Amino acid sequence: MNCDHYCVFTHDLYRLLQPNGGIELALVGWNGGVIGNHAQILASLNDDQILCDPTIGLVAKGVTLNSLCRGIKPTPGQMKSFYDLPRDRLEMTKFNQTVIDALANGKYMAQDILYCFPTTSHYLKAGDIKKWATPQSWNL
Repeated sequence: MNCDHYCVFTHDLYRLLQPNGGIELALVGWNGGVIGNHAQILASLNDDQILCDPTIGLVAKGVTLNSLCRGIKPTPGQMKSFYDLPRDRLEMTKFNQTVIDALANGKYMAQDILYCFPTTSHYLKAGDIKKWATPQSWNL
């Protein structure tokens, strides 16, 4: 399963557990930059914003797309990775640290956005990447 599928799976699991839940999960994809080609979830409810990375089990409170792209770091203590695979999975262990470092040190860049869909259904209906007009869609 790739990172996009982890995000869709997370959305579906959330809907099963909270069928009338009020949170809409946005999907944001990156290409290039510090985390390479990767997808994550942005969610908000009232004044609470959360970035979730289901691939590594990371949650960061107070993170929005704007704050990511402006290099604003999460408040200390508001980020936790639940990554817990065997340490012999060196590639994933390094990737977990890369994402943590990118968030903690404000390394995300707007120029690396591949897509940002306001809902999972928008993502699933998006179609061919050739129709997207984002900084990174032209590179794929």
